[in-house]
Amino acid sequence: MEAEHCFRVGDPRSPRSNVAPPSVHAESYWLGLLKSPGRPVDVLFPENRSSQIAQEHLAAATKTLGWALSLDAVRFLNSHVQMLRRIRSEGGQISLLVVISAAEVNNFSLAPEASRVFGKLGITVEFELTGD
Repeated sequence: MEAEHCFRVGDPRSPRSNVAPPSVHAESYWLGLLKSPGRPVDVLFPENRSSQIAQEHLAAATKTLGWALSLDAVRFLNSHVQMLRRIRSEGGQISLLVVISAAEVNNFSLAPEASRVFGKLGITVEFELTGD
């Protein structure tokens, strides 16, 4: 994952004006875009009705924000758990910003399993509703 914006403690800050004296960043910062991995792999076996029902439920679940966020969170956290723990152990803070189009989602819930994982790793989850 590439950083969209980042700086390290001690790096020079961009001057806000020509009058202010130059300064440096007091903390490190890294911002990256976590893209949804999209729809899960199709595991449909057409001759098996149970498989069809499971695939339909999985497709419906990924269309709701709460389940989609939970699935994405588990995938991401499983891949990066050691790095996230290291950041926290070194005094860093981790936040996940979820930007939601209010036009597409009128409500959502976050599964307890996802809440537990975020809490255990000390990750703050922030939601931003947009008018799009």
